[in-house]
Amino acid sequence: MPITPAFSDEELVLVEELVTAKIKNNEEAYAKLKNQYQREAVISSFGTHNWDRCVADERIMVNTSLLNSEAIKYYYVINYNSDYRFVNYYPINKEKNTKISFLKRGNAGIIAFLKTEGKVAYWSGTINQEKTISIDLETYATKITQPSDLQELIDRM
Repeated sequence: MPITPAFSDEELVLVEELVTAKIKNNEEAYAKLKNQYQREAVISSFGTHNWDRCVADERIMVNTSLLNSEAIKYYYVINYNSDYRFVNYYPINKEKNTKISFLKRGNAGIIAFLKTEGKVAYWSGTINQEKTISIDLETYATKITQPSDLQELIDRM
């Protein structure tokens, strides 16, 4: 299972500096805000367990076709509601359909990195409890050259 950090080292340092400067006098608020940026994980002989992962009965598996005029290298699925926020990486499947895990109740977004360097396509919305769906991805007009470009897209979703 590929594991990638949510932030680069430079971004994490910047986030920690901003958080510390903003709420340095309030330790309880600091701990709560810090948990939004750092995940807790335990690596044991049985593998990796993420303590903040959504339980299985809150999710559904959907056969999904991603439609875009350009070839996709890989994509991320963002799931979020009032209880959960998580991102899953998916390599491109050579078959037409791929099983994607979505929250039963909540919103979802997809960011697909295209074969053309710096180009992405995206979609956001809600998933009904359907077994199979096709999603039309919209190509993002701005080329992604730095993390802030990607963050701007995520904020729009």
